[in-house]
Amino acid sequence: ILHPAFSIYIVTCNVIPTSKMCAQPCDFLFRGGTVVDGTGAPPFIADVAVRGDRIEQIGALDVQAREVVDVAGLIVTPGFVDIHTHYDGQVTWDPFLSPSTQHGVTTVLFGNCGVGFAPCKRQDRKKLIDILVSVEDIPGTALHEGIQWSWESYPEYLESLSKLRTACDFMTMLPHVPLRVYAMGDRAQGTPTEEDLHCMRELVAEAMQHGAAGFSTSRTLMHRDLEGVPISGSYASREELIQIFAGMADGGGGLFEILEDFADVDREIDWMGSLSQAFRIPVSFALAAREAEDEKKLLKWMEDVNRVARTELITAQTAAKTQGSLQSLQSKYHPFAGHPTFIDQLAHLPHTALVSAMRSPKMKATLLSEPSVFADAPFARVIFNPANLFPLIDGEGVPRYERVRMQESFAALAKAQKVDAMSLIYDALVQGTVLWAPLEAATELHDKVELMLHKHVRIGLGDGGAHLGIFQEAGCPTFMIAHYARDRNFGVGRVPLERIIKMLTMDTANLCGLTDRGQIAVGQRADLNVIDLSKLNLTTPYVVDDLPNGAKRWMQSANGYKLTMLAGQITFANGQPTGALPGRLVRHPLRPHLHVRTLDQIVGGLSELRGPEPRSTNDQLVEDAQLVGGASAMRRAFDANRAEKISSVGQFLSGELLRTGAAGSKL
Repeated sequence: ILHPAFSIYIVTCNVIPTSKMCAQPCDFLFRGGTVVDGTGAPPFIADVAVRGDRIEQIGALDVQAREVVDVAGLIVTPGFVDIHTHYDGQVTWDPFLSPSTQHGVTTVLFGNCGVGFAPCKRQDRKKLIDILVSVEDIPGTALHEGIQWSWESYPEYLESLSKLRTACDFMTMLPHVPLRVYAMGDRAQGTPTEEDLHCMRELVAEAMQHGAAGFSTSRTLMHRDLEGVPISGSYASREELIQIFAGMADGGGGLFEILEDFADVDREIDWMGSLSQAFRIPVSFALAAREAEDEKKLLKWMEDVNRVARTELITAQTAAKTQGSLQSLQSKYHPFAGHPTFIDQLAHLPHTALVSAMRSPKMKATLLSEPSVFADAPFARVIFNPANLFPLIDGEGVPRYERVRMQESFAALAKAQKVDAMSLIYDALVQGTVLWAPLEAATELHDKVELMLHKHVRIGLGDGGAHLGIFQEAGCPTFMIAHYARDRNFGVGRVPLERIIKMLTMDTANLCGLTDRGQIAVGQRADLNVIDLSKLNLTTPYVVDDLPNGAKRWMQSANGYKLTMLAGQITFANGQPTGALPGRLVRHPLRPHLHVRTLDQIVGGLSELRGPEPRSTNDQLVEDAQLVGGASAMRRAFDANRAEKISSVGQFLSGELLRTGAAGSKL
């Protein structure tokens, strides 16, 4: 027995008979580990032999090896596959794609949410960078300084990426924004002509043919440019979407990824379902917080479509936990960042001098006595509200992301101690405490667990490489194993370890067509993690200035990873990089597994595909200063209030937090 939560079985499986074994020693032999193989099967004790970049044998092995690694008492898992990241820029300057690789991730997919950097004409580089700054909160200075542009077309982009050497494999999508900008130029926010649509279809086909993993788009009004305008493609017509699907089919197919508001669920499932089934192209959409009835409708729709198709055409993505704003005196965001004295006298100080100044009782009295420039802005009532603000680290020194609001918030703690909540927060910040403010109404994760366990839902939305000044969610694999499989004592309690590992490996790998990885089996890629489950934990998040041009970001490491292997090479040992960089671009992984139909092959052609126009975005607009909701909205609201400027266009916010956070009724 490895841990009281799990039953471990000793079995022999996938063993090649001794007479057929190669006389030469294998490269690595992992001896006596508890294998959690990614399939969802119960853990079992076995040896794992690796030769080259493949798993050669599994079982009770009597073989020679160049390196024998004793992993008794440790778990051995496949490398994790993260399907929703934004390393589009970072991959060009950071071969470790940190911090994802510090959490056992061996394959990532970027180019999500319709934003990215290819195709791109020279004159449009700044435009695409500005979009990533606004939508994904990636510092523009880092992108301008860090990206080494050597491409214009999408095939040239892939060729540039293929020369990189990294600590994990990576795939990339063709995003909608650069496609439109490339095809339409300065008219990219307008309605495309027939010639534009023809051009886009050809460009999509070209991208699929040369290795794109799929296509991504955003249809949420939370995603806007620096001027407050919804990003290009947000209002794409059904005809445009048909031509994009047609281009994907012409190029052999891929995954169609979408983030949207679902303002009219019936209309949205009509076009997504119709086009996916007609072209036989899989669709994966973000299942963000929304009305319970809409969520039930979406889940049932997925089940119905997939049952009729006899394959998994439609999947949803959900985050592993509630996303939240991280705050400290080293970050851009904290409850005193909007106080006039802080802005005038403290904000420019180095961290040590800032802490010293704030230790003064006089400074504390001054800051507590004055109102924030954010006043009663809705976003501030969410991320700076003592009733929605928590000390992130628990009594055992471990970050905790599942909380009981009425007992653990700063408001609750202050009430119990009979002190002022803002005074308690002030002292915590000065002491170096990291604060956490969830961006959703729910702080207990019962609904999240139920959603994760749905057969057509995949773990995504970790946003590695994005929202760098607001939160750090790339450590979700570590959180899921340590919290859901080992520690959780809320509601229904733990999720079986083997189920969690399957979610992080085979389920996400199969979604992208990566049938050569995601499980521990003979012939599979030797992408492996060796983990000390008893010591596995997230570390306290911290701020670093390691981006190009010294830009800051939140980082979070982990304890408990003994080693990570990619393609038969150890890339991390005891949490530290070894210097091995076997990671490569993976081209069109899904295409060989699809049986797409081109537009010419669809009975009825265009007339069969036409129907109600999409209505993914809602009609309600909220000025920037009044925003509340996801990370992009929070950043824009903060900037708008601090600059005391309000955009004339504004931004949309959706979901439960719109109704609860803005009204303040549940926070």
